[in-house]
Amino acid sequence: MFYIIMFALCARLLLTVGFAAGLFSTVPSLWRMRQQVRRTGWWLTHDCLTRQLNRAGLLMLEHEPRWPGCSIVMLLDVDEFKQVNDGHGHDVGDQLLRVIGQRLARAAHRHGGVAARLSGDEFALALPARGDVATVTATVVAMTVGPIHVETGKGPVALPTSVSAGACVIAPDDSIERVGLRHADIAMYHAKKRKDGPAYATYKPGMQMPAKASRRQLRPLDTFRNGAVEPSREPVDWPGPAD
Repeated sequence: MFYIIMFALCARLLLTVGFAAGLFSTVPSLWRMRQQVRRTGWWLTHDCLTRQLNRAGLLMLEHEPRWPGCSIVMLLDVDEFKQVNDGHGHDVGDQLLRVIGQRLARAAHRHGGVAARLSGDEFALALPARGDVATVTATVVAMTVGPIHVETGKGPVALPTSVSAGACVIAPDDSIERVGLRHADIAMYHAKKRKDGPAYATYKPGMQMPAKASRRQLRPLDTFRNGAVEPSREPVDWPGPAD
């Protein structure tokens, strides 16, 4: 009987020790898994080049309880960016976008908002109401333009940089995507059409984008109206088969 009791106690002790060892070995694995999930979630909502929010991250802010909301939505793109890529290569273009992203992030932080890279050379800002929308837009543009020093295959080069911007004011219950980005996009189209004056425009009721707007002004945004989806499309420039 004594040996049976001792055997049972030893078996129970071994089981307890084994469980504890398994638990201690599992905890680091669970921690690493949690970190991996967090990193994956970060990349899903952030742009890998500029490390700013991407479109998904910007739109998710509307569902963040701590997000105070925004009253000004701004859309910007880099003027003549295609010429930079064609003339200096995509690596130089990436350097330019990183610096533009940093400048916009500082401008957004100054106004208590956030910046995001939506795609290519297109950026967006979501800002709370702090001043007149035209004044805020002019300040952001002024903080963004100016020479940007980049490294090329032929040495350092200072590239003159300018942007075009469109901005709008949205109500507290308006959607950033369905109202803010759409109205800001229309305003930016009008800013690009100007031959002189400031390189930005603010949306006013009645502003429209022509149906035959150039490819650069068309955006792949879906507009939701009365519960129905109205898809928009962006033409693709295909040069044809190589000779």
